[in-house]
Amino acid sequence: MLSRRNNNLIGAPDICAADSQNFLKDTKSPKLSSIRLELLPISELKSHEDIEAPRFKMLLSDIVSRKLVLKPIIVESKKFIVIDGHHRLAALKALGVKHVPAYVVDYHHDVPVLSGWMFAGEQVSGKVFKILEEMESLCKPGPDELLVKTADDMLHIQVDRIDIYLAIKEIDIINKLHLIKIPYNERAHSHFNVLILPPPLKHTDVYRIAEKGLVFPPRTTLHITDLKKCYRTFLLKNLL
Repeated sequence: MLSRRNNNLIGAPDICAADSQNFLKDTKSPKLSSIRLELLPISELKSHEDIEAPRFKMLLSDIVSRKLVLKPIIVESKKFIVIDGHHRLAALKALGVKHVPAYVVDYHHDVPVLSGWMFAGEQVSGKVFKILEEMESLCKPGPDELLVKTADDMLHIQVDRIDIYLAIKEIDIINKLHLIKIPYNERAHSHFNVLILPPPLKHTDVYRIAEKGLVFPPRTTLHITDLKKCYRTFLLKNLL
């Protein structure tokens, strides 16, 4: 059944969630056994990623027009850090929602695969190297590698992996270098003249950044989980 995190939510209106007792029926993974569907106070949730304005506006408009939330966010169970659904959460905050439907998960057990994104482009120019120098200046040295492909060359830059993601956010390399963001893919090397591959993050990095009250750039982490396929419908008016 749909559970509520604390007693002050027991009197909240019922949520329109079809077949909530079997909300994992759409998934095929037997590992998703400790997951709970809960109604969480929005004030308790912690973000670890920033959002993209166009996507936020699109989701906000969609929720307002439908008067529905079609999909719960995904939240880890210890610190209530949002794993997936930052744009949905931002849209619900803008609408004054008090309680958010969420799949509450054991982070390492239920979401074991943490992948990431890389930045790709066609044009090699001196601007690429200038931006790289600027990024390096914002990072303390570390054991991790930032890999940069320019034409046929591959640069290996030693960085602290959390610092480099914060530098990417501050400098906004996507717009400055006209790059696109794609999931990690080794075969992409042959398709682009410029590739920037930040070091992979770990589950512990998500905790560290959220506990510091900071956020990575939008869509920094790529969590692989069948829960993203689970849709449940919630009436917006019942979440206010």
